[in-house]
Amino acid sequence: MARISIFLNQSPFTFSSHLQAMDYIREASREHQILRVFFYQDAVLAGLNNQQPIQGQPSIVELWQTLAKEVGFPLQACIANSLRRGLFDETEAARYNSTANLADSFALTGLGEMAEAVAESDQLIQFGEHTQTTHAQTTSISGVSNASDITIDLLIHIKTPPTLDLEPLELGMACAAFEQKVAFVFSGDGKRWLQKDLPALRPGGKSASKLISALAMYDCDQVYYLAEDNNDATELSTAAPISSDAYLSLQQNSKHQLLF
Repeated sequence: MARISIFLNQSPFTFSSHLQAMDYIREASREHQILRVFFYQDAVLAGLNNQQPIQGQPSIVELWQTLAKEVGFPLQACIANSLRRGLFDETEAARYNSTANLADSFALTGLGEMAEAVAESDQLIQFGEHTQTTHAQTTSISGVSNASDITIDLLIHIKTPPTLDLEPLELGMACAAFEQKVAFVFSGDGKRWLQKDLPALRPGGKSASKLISALAMYDCDQVYYLAEDNNDATELSTAAPISSDAYLSLQQNSKHQLLF
């Protein structure tokens, strides 16, 4: 019996990844243990308690509540991502003088829970635009069958441009802070994260270049960009080039993988 954690980071109102994850959980839970579903970035919107779908259609929040009760697993929404998007439980609503709107069965949790998922799970499965839905094809399923071959606990591949709140970096740094070995690979538009002196995108926010420079303090010493991308490497901050073959080897030696 495998211990499985599910990771979602897309809006439930735009993408079908939440419905795909539910289908997978129903099937997988027959033989395996579902440890948790962790909602990150816009996926936390699944926990809104005041969803009003078209008449006759169940809401995403109702579907998650029913499935979590039937199978028996916690629904964990990243607290920082939730607060940024206006989701509050009773405690946070009192702290920020707001109104609680987090649905029952959902809990606001820190990234320590994500680090625990990395450490405890045999499989950390991501459902999203770039991942497949079946067990054998999901890109975030570990490709390592021999535990002695694993040198990376979590490989984070960033293909998309920098986000306002740098949430992919925050996730990796938090896992590293909890003594998980984390590596980063940037490719395509994701290489824009590596531009030297990249300013903060949000007023008063953090700079991606400064966070990346701080990765070494978290023992994140494996930061790469795909060398086949033809960007000028001299414009990039401290990251090493990696070939496609070397990247494949890195994937094969990673316990879990997430794609942004």
